[in-house]
Amino acid sequence: MLRSLVGSEMCIRDRVDVAMAHDWAGTELRFVCDGDGAVCALGYTTGEVGDNIRRAVKSSPKRKAVEPGVTQEKKRKKPEEKRATITKAITSKSGSPHLPAAETPLKPVKFLNGLQYTTVQPGKGMGAFAGAKVKVHYVGKLASSGKVFDRTNKTPFAFKLGAGEVIKGWDLGVKGMKVGEKRILQIPAALGYGKRGAAPDIPPGAALTFEVRLTSFT
Repeated sequence: MLRSLVGSEMCIRDRVDVAMAHDWAGTELRFVCDGDGAVCALGYTTGEVGDNIRRAVKSSPKRKAVEPGVTQEKKRKKPEEKRATITKAITSKSGSPHLPAAETPLKPVKFLNGLQYTTVQPGKGMGAFAGAKVKVHYVGKLASSGKVFDRTNKTPFAFKLGAGEVIKGWDLGVKGMKVGEKRILQIPAALGYGKRGAAPDIPPGAALTFEVRLTSFT
């Protein structure tokens, strides 16, 4: 701690050395001193009082200077509050731009004719186009019950895209797929087998769900 000075009174506030002195005319002065002997004066910085303050500070135990009016406790809380804010941002799931891609909701692409598809696995390269011969693996299900009515095994199914060789929902839903891409097609009855269905597995007016993965196209 600072020791008494000629014509001055010393005290410690929030671990900051504060010197209160009076000049020869009786005017009160205040000095804030750091632990290295520097004097951040709000009054005189020169003269006998300033010199006495500097000598007293240099001979006293060193303390880390802080801003007047800010305690060490408040100083210590700031990094903790900052870490808490960062942790909250990282763990938040309210649309943060730092969320992993796997947590991003999948948005279906919808058509006015009732067809919709959702890409569940991205592909690479250019998309399949009308007239291309495509090869796909697929699983077909009834949308109402989830019952599987058809699927490929080891050999992919091949057809000419956009040529009417398959149901309309396939020509529209497979178009634009990239190699390796996997889509879930939701096909209304009008773009599938219509009111007649395809006995015995597909009843009349049935909506269909297909999981389709494009293996290649030429």
